Amino acid sequence: MTFIDLGSGDGKALTYAIANGFKKAKGVEIVEERHNMAVNTINKLDDIKDDITLHKGDIFELDPSFFKDKSAIFVSNLLFPPNTRQQLVKFLSDNTTDDTILFVSRIPHMLIYYKLLQLVINCYIPRIIQNYIKL
Repeated sequence: MTFIDLGSGDGKALTYAIANGFKKAKGVEIVEERHNMAVNTINKLDDIKDDITLHKGDIFELDPSFFKDKSAIFVSNLLFPPNTRQQLVKFLSDNTTDDTILFVSRIPHMLIYYKLLQLVINCYIPRIIQNYIKL
């Protein structure tokens, strides 16, 4: 399974994902300074850097093939305005598979109408989220 962090910042959540059992991790960050921090951090980690892919850019400009693998997607969307959250739900609904696991900080009410609403209890996802929150 691939861990995807949309708004990956400095990349720490990606390193925790690999350390806790994910085969691959992908991060997308639009802010250049944060993306560069992630690149510097990941490049220092020789044992896992080949398992992590970093993308600088807008989430909404990702090619649908970005989501082709079975994935667990994390989005910290607390600062997203409501229309962006709704746009994200539509975008992910259109571009992910039915077995995608989605973790978000704030869920728009309309999410219940999309296929992404899933309650998943998994042995390693909670640890990643817990470690991410501790950062």
